[in-house]
Parts: sequence; structure tokens; C-alpha cells
Amino acid sequence: MVKITLYHQGQPHEYVNAHDVTISPAGVLTFYREVSQGGSFKKPRSCKVQTSVPFVVEDDDAAIS
Repeated sequence: MVKITLYHQGQPHEYVNAHDVTISPAGVLTFYREVSQGGSFKKPRSCKVQTSVPFVVEDDDAAIS
């Protein structure tokens, strides 16, 4: 499980179960997270997040590239 905490304007915002996490040499973080579309029969979709605000990436079991 990967948990990402973004610090936008000093306030922490956590994203759990992030996937396809990359950090560019310039310090830009890119990851995808699942977003619910509402309703019981709709599948969640992936949402891309890309930012350069301060962040912390916590990974329980896999290497981050």
C-alpha cells in the first residue's frame, strides 16, 4: 500500500492506495488514485494527480521508481 501526503498551503491531504507513483528529477510527483463515480454499479476510475507541492510518500512493500 502506498500512502501519499501532500502539503498544500501547509495543510496535509492524504491519499491512500495510490499507484503508478513516479518522482521526476525536478521533484514533480505523479500518481494515480481511484475515484468513485457514485452509484452501486459504477466502477471507480483512475484520476491522475501531478504536483510539485511538498509531499511524503510512504510505501509498505514495493519500490518507488
